[in-house]
Amino acid sequence: ALLVGQGADLSALFANATAVLPLTNFARQLIGGLPIQTLGTESELVDVPAAATALEAQGVLVDLLLRVGDLDLTDDVSNPLSGPYVLALLPRPNDPLPIINSPADVLIVAEPADAEAAVAGLSKLLPLLFGVQAVEPTEGDDSGFQRFAAGGAVIFSLGVVDDRLILATGLEAPTLALIAAEGENRLLALEPWQSLIEDFPP
Repeated sequence: ALLVGQGADLSALFANATAVLPLTNFARQLIGGLPIQTLGTESELVDVPAAATALEAQGVLVDLLLRVGDLDLTDDVSNPLSGPYVLALLPRPNDPLPIINSPADVLIVAEPADAEAAVAGLSKLLPLLFGVQAVEPTEGDDSGFQRFAAGGAVIFSLGVVDDRLILATGLEAPTLALIAAEGENRLLALEPWQSLIEDFPP
């Protein structure tokens, strides 16, 4: 993982994310050094929006989701997500995620208040926000995860394992997380590390 963080309330993170969503087209200007091109980067006609403008855009988004998608962002998504979570970024530098154009997969593992309701809400939200479509699992995919794809590529994976909600971008991140939970890809299991821990604590 490139970055790992945790928190006590995923619904609060979700609320913050929807507030920041209008600013994603200006990520390069807001966070210096990001090696990505965005619409805001390319345009000379639009300045980085102020906080008040971003919050206004958030309000418009909430209203549109309700009117167009019959999705109440608070009741259908945010409230069921309430609970502790871990968020990780898994680098994929040579294989940017389609649609989102991200050099890292986002992985969220949570213990939400209502996992089934959270899955139902997110299953409606992801297509509305990103234009993805739910697809049937490919042959050999017995993970139980819902896959959401666009242009033939899996953009999101969503599922519940042992009462934990897992939401990830891409196809491989959930599998990597489950392998890590079983301890099969820990550095301590590799021979060079075994040599080091003979004399020093890991």
